Amino acid sequence: FVILSIVLLINVGMHVQKAQIKEAQTIYSSGKPQDALGVLKKAEYLIVNASVEDKSDFYFLKGNVLKDLATQNVDAVNNFTLASEAYQELINVENEEGKYKFTLQANTALKEMKSKLVNGAADDFKLGKYKESSEKSYKVYLFDKRDTLNLFNAASSSMTAKDYDSAIKYYEELKKVNYSGKGIIYYA
Repeated sequence: FVILSIVLLINVGMHVQKAQIKEAQTIYSSGKPQDALGVLKKAEYLIVNASVEDKSDFYFLKGNVLKDLATQNVDAVNNFTLASEAYQELINVENEEGKYKFTLQANTALKEMKSKLVNGAADDFKLGKYKESSEKSYKVYLFDKRDTLNLFNAASSSMTAKDYDSAIKYYEELKKVNYSGKGIIYYA
């Protein structure tokens, strides 16, 4: 009886997940990303036990919603970061299972978001918004830790903004990864 109850409870939970994901997709498609995010947050605790397909649908939709909010300048830097985490989780889930439903779109979205943040950081620096430039550069570094130039830019922008605590933190991180400033540039 207990086992039957647990199985029944899991099935009900899975049905609720699918319904909430579809509801969030419908709301998002109607142009209300903030409302869709609210529905997704309600379903987030259930996603741990979901099927791979449901997890893929959930993380892809969550990434799209957060990316859309960021492009509308709703807490842009934070939402870009959260969208990146959702896309990374999607890629991890699909890699583990070997089924690639949204991985290509997620990788494309990640590259697009990285490009927007890099351009936004450069624009902020040109406008004298050094602290904002530093934050964006650091977020880009967190997207791709192999691209240490963004960490260097964050440290330099922090120094220019006279935010010495952040600058020291970034320079120490550069020291840990043995950043030398040397690189190879290819021209075509």
